Amino acid sequence: MVDFNDAYYRNPRGLIHTKLCDRGVLATEMPKGADKIYASQGGTVDSSPQSTDTISDQIIVSEGWHLPSGEAAKDGRHSIVCSEGILLDEVWEFDYFPFEKLDYNAIPLATFHKV
Repeated sequence: MVDFNDAYYRNPRGLIHTKLCDRGVLATEMPKGADKIYASQGGTVDSSPQSTDTISDQIIVSEGWHLPSGEAAKDGRHSIVCSEGILLDEVWEFDYFPFEKLDYNAIPLATFHKV
Protein backbone atom coordinates (compact mmCIF):
# COMPACT_ATOMS: atom_id res chain seq x y z
CA MET A 1 0.00 0.00 0.00
CA VAL A 2 1.14 3.50 -0.71
CA ASP A 3 -0.28 6.90 0.04
CA PHE A 4 -2.07 8.22 -3.06
CA ASN A 5 -0.37 11.62 -2.95
CA ASP A 6 3.05 10.13 -2.19
CA ALA A 7 2.77 7.80 -5.20
CA TYR A 8 1.20 10.31 -7.57
CA TYR A 9 4.38 10.61 -9.67
CA ARG A 10 5.10 6.86 -9.35
CA ASN A 11 8.03 7.27 -6.98
CA PRO A 12 6.68 6.86 -3.43
CA ARG A 13 8.91 7.43 -0.40
CA GLY A 14 6.86 5.16 1.86
CA LEU A 15 5.43 1.67 1.46
CA ILE A 16 3.36 -0.60 3.71
CA HIS A 17 2.96 -4.35 3.24
CA THR A 18 0.20 -6.08 5.25
CA LYS A 19 -0.15 -9.84 5.53
CA LEU A 20 -1.33 -12.72 7.69
CA CYS A 21 1.37 -14.47 9.71
CA ASP A 22 1.25 -17.64 11.76
CA ARG A 23 1.39 -16.54 15.41
CA GLY A 24 3.83 -19.23 16.58
CA VAL A 25 6.20 -18.83 13.64
CA LEU A 26 6.27 -15.05 14.07
CA ALA A 27 6.89 -15.35 17.84
CA THR A 28 9.81 -17.69 17.13
CA GLU A 29 11.23 -15.27 14.55
CA MET A 30 10.74 -12.23 16.81
CA PRO A 31 11.18 -13.46 20.41
CA LYS A 32 11.47 -9.91 21.84
CA GLY A 33 7.93 -9.22 20.62
CA ALA A 34 6.43 -12.60 21.60
CA ASP A 35 4.24 -11.13 24.37
CA LYS A 36 2.68 -8.65 21.93
CA ILE A 37 2.32 -11.34 19.26
CA TYR A 38 0.50 -13.76 21.59
CA ALA A 39 -1.74 -10.94 22.90
CA SER A 40 -2.55 -9.69 19.38
CA GLN A 41 -6.03 -10.22 17.99
CA GLY A 42 -6.45 -12.97 15.41
CA GLY A 43 -6.78 -12.10 11.77
CA THR A 44 -8.51 -13.48 8.69
CA VAL A 45 -8.45 -12.63 5.01
CA ASP A 46 -12.07 -11.52 5.04
CA SER A 47 -15.35 -12.38 6.77
CA SER A 48 -16.34 -15.20 4.42
CA PRO A 49 -17.01 -18.70 5.86
CA GLN A 50 -13.88 -20.02 4.13
CA SER A 51 -11.80 -17.46 6.00
CA THR A 52 -13.47 -17.47 9.43
CA ASP A 53 -13.98 -21.24 9.78
CA THR A 54 -10.34 -22.06 10.35
CA ILE A 55 -8.06 -23.80 12.81
CA SER A 56 -5.05 -21.65 11.87
CA ASP A 57 -3.78 -19.16 14.43
CA GLN A 58 -2.81 -16.11 12.42
CA ILE A 59 -2.46 -12.40 13.09
CA ILE A 60 -2.33 -9.42 10.77
CA VAL A 61 1.10 -7.81 10.59
CA SER A 62 2.05 -4.64 8.75
CA GLU A 63 5.60 -3.92 7.68
CA GLY A 64 6.52 -0.46 6.52
CA TRP A 65 9.45 1.35 4.99
CA HIS A 66 10.13 5.06 4.68
CA LEU A 67 13.08 5.97 2.47
CA PRO A 68 15.64 8.49 3.77
CA SER A 69 15.13 12.05 2.53
CA GLY A 70 18.75 12.33 1.35
CA GLU A 71 22.14 10.59 1.24
CA ALA A 72 23.26 11.70 4.72
CA ALA A 73 19.77 11.72 6.25
CA LYS A 74 19.02 9.33 9.10
CA ASP A 75 15.22 9.64 8.80
CA GLY A 76 14.59 6.38 6.91
CA ARG A 77 12.59 3.82 8.91
CA HIS A 78 11.67 0.15 8.79
CA SER A 79 8.94 -0.99 11.16
CA ILE A 80 6.82 -4.07 11.83
CA VAL A 81 3.60 -3.74 13.83
CA CYS A 82 0.65 -5.83 14.99
CA SER A 83 -2.57 -4.93 16.82
CA GLU A 84 -0.69 -4.83 20.15
CA GLY A 85 2.00 -2.42 18.99
CA ILE A 86 5.47 -2.16 17.53
CA LEU A 87 7.47 -5.36 17.02
CA LEU A 88 10.43 -3.77 15.22
CA ASP A 89 11.50 -0.18 14.59
CA GLU A 90 14.89 0.50 13.04
CA VAL A 91 16.73 2.91 10.79
CA TRP A 92 16.41 2.19 7.05
CA GLU A 93 19.58 3.48 5.37
CA PHE A 94 18.86 2.43 1.80
CA ASP A 95 17.30 4.63 -0.90
CA TYR A 96 15.20 1.72 -2.21
CA PHE A 97 12.63 -0.77 -0.93
CA PRO A 98 13.71 -4.38 -0.22
CA PHE A 99 11.83 -5.74 -3.24
CA GLU A 100 10.94 -4.69 -6.74
CA LYS A 101 8.10 -2.21 -7.14
CA LEU A 102 5.51 -3.31 -9.70
CA ASP A 103 3.35 -0.51 -11.01
CA TYR A 104 -0.36 -1.06 -11.20
CA ASN A 105 -1.66 -0.37 -14.69
CA ALA A 106 1.69 1.00 -15.85
CA ILE A 107 1.01 0.33 -19.56
CA PRO A 108 -2.41 1.13 -21.06
CA LEU A 109 -4.23 -1.86 -22.51
CA ALA A 110 -4.49 -0.17 -25.90
CA THR A 111 -0.75 -0.62 -26.46
CA PHE A 112 -1.24 -4.41 -26.61
CA HIS A 113 -3.87 -4.31 -29.33
CA LYS A 114 -4.02 -2.59 -32.67
CA VAL A 115 -6.59 0.13 -32.52
